[in-house]
Amino acid sequence: RRLETASGLGHRPLSGLQDTLGSNPKDPMAQALWQAHQSRLARLVRTLRVGMPSPGLARRDVWGLRAALGLLLVVAVAAGWRDADDRLLRAVTPSFAGAVPAGPPTVDAWINPPAYTGLPPLYLRKAADAAVPAAQPADQAPLSIPTGSKLLVQVHGGTGQPVLRLDAAETAFDSIDASNHRLETELTGGTRLGIAQDGATLQEWRIEVLPDGAPRIDFASDPAAGERDALKLEYQASDDYGLEAVTATIRRAASTEPGAATIGEESIDLSLLLPALAPKQARAASYHDLTPHPWAGTPVQIELTAQDAIGQEGRSGPFLLVLPERQFTHPVARAIIEQRKRLTLEPEAREDIAEQLTGIAAQPQAYNEDTVVFLALKSSVTRLYEEGGEIAAVQDLLWDTALRLEDGGVSLAERDLRDIQRRLQEALARNAPEEELERLMDELERAMDRFMEAMMEQMQQMAEQGMQPEQFDPSQMQQIDRQDLQRMMDQMREMMRSGARDK
Repeated sequence: RRLETASGLGHRPLSGLQDTLGSNPKDPMAQALWQAHQSRLARLVRTLRVGMPSPGLARRDVWGLRAALGLLLVVAVAAGWRDADDRLLRAVTPSFAGAVPAGPPTVDAWINPPAYTGLPPLYLRKAADAAVPAAQPADQAPLSIPTGSKLLVQVHGGTGQPVLRLDAAETAFDSIDASNHRLETELTGGTRLGIAQDGATLQEWRIEVLPDGAPRIDFASDPAAGERDALKLEYQASDDYGLEAVTATIRRAASTEPGAATIGEESIDLSLLLPALAPKQARAASYHDLTPHPWAGTPVQIELTAQDAIGQEGRSGPFLLVLPERQFTHPVARAIIEQRKRLTLEPEAREDIAEQLTGIAAQPQAYNEDTVVFLALKSSVTRLYEEGGEIAAVQDLLWDTALRLEDGGVSLAERDLRDIQRRLQEALARNAPEEELERLMDELERAMDRFMEAMMEQMQQMAEQGMQPEQFDPSQMQQIDRQDLQRMMDQMREMMRSGARDK
């Protein structure tokens, strides 16, 4: 089509040369006309012209970007004009020179400690020249390296394959090409580290591979009953590179005498809070409300365990005590808790305990004829008489019944309050984002309000029943009201937003 346009030919004559007769080919008149048409087209072909080039870039490159090609050509010619002859000569002239001799070897070596240690990489030497001895002086202290560190070495230049010498052992490098070699290995021991090539020592260091010791942990103070009979556990622990977790394991004991044996395999496992993320030194106290547990009021053994990032554990010595229990003032609640404790100490006396609970249920006037209490006691008795009835389920039911008699909803509100306190402490320890901390602070405020309201309702009920609340010595206690609590909460928020989370 381009040839036809440049030659000024119309009606696509070149395409016509490829046509065939479409009508009856045996018609002599049609054959004659067709041959005349083909001859005319053949004469037109002799007049074809190629014409001038017409790339059509101007229609497509409306922004004129093609000018940049010319500009680049001008810049290239201007920059390389001075040595253009030499460049062209080198391009067309073969070189018969031999291989370039290898230069003196250089060594790059560094050590990456394990990530959990938090230590920076240790550069042993940076592009050290083999002509300058790199061995450490004899009086220089060896390099301290944590066990499990990664050694990376690169040798550039020289002849032959380098080897790594670790005391008496040798390890060959991986060759990338004739002049570059690389090695990566893990260090778990040894006192002398060297790099050799062609029998000559390129560099050498004295090292000391430090083992990762197990964590250490002990009780900072004796476990005891804290606020509202919660178990207070205060510990102090340390580790070479940071503590990962601290837990307490509680098992039943035969007595609180030193060396008392534990009873059974069952245990209570508590996760204790860390004051920061992976601290090397930690001292913290946490409170755990175990008064609802069936072991409350019985001898137990407590053992602390600290764990580091690679799973090593350190344990404290065992501590024996009577697990704190709640003291109930309501006579019926106290009687129910006594029978509940017997289920732990005397599980074989199920029938006698069931008879005692039946006697309690038979005196509805003692618990203000509370239908819920009556049904809970009857349900507990039925389960105790059943073969295979679970004692744990009965103990949970008896605990909830005693709480209902003692203080209504205060215990549930306190349980929620302690839970949100624990979650907020954990979030602060792991440096949670501010949005999560704001949400937990809101939950803490709501839980505090519910707890205060439940205490007010309890005091009102006690006043209606003619009971006097527990009296405290003003010299030993500090009174605060809701406004004081709100100011404390606001101060906590300000510290959190300003980054003073440790306070």
